[in-house]
Amino acid sequence: MQGRCPRCGAPIKGIYRVGKSSNIYYVAVHADGTQHYLGPLHYKYGTRTNKIVVRGGAVDINRELKYMEEITKAITEERLGREDTINAIEEIMKATTELITTATQKYPEIATAITPWIEYINKLIQSQ
Repeated sequence: MQGRCPRCGAPIKGIYRVGKSSNIYYVAVHADGTQHYLGPLHYKYGTRTNKIVVRGGAVDINRELKYMEEITKAITEERLGREDTINAIEEIMKATTELITTATQKYPEIATAITPWIEYINKLIQSQ
């Protein structure tokens, strides 16, 4: 497997599974033999006390989207209080702004695809 390390971006030989205790963990092995820990296949301990349940794991390419889905669920199911909800929305909006800026610079045609969504969000906010 040739690719890039999700942690540092350096070329890697591969991503390997390592079994420890009662879980499986992933490690990226670089061409020079150094390794970067990528995390568990399934999060067990961090999800016990968090209001946001983490599913997926270290090598799940949709992990970030799943975080967003879980944050949305936590808000709609009222698992987050008022201040946590405000903070979550502010962070999501900051991240969304950065995502849109970066994506449209890299792929200008994206602007056409997302314009209706931006207009919809603007109308939604103005109607509140």
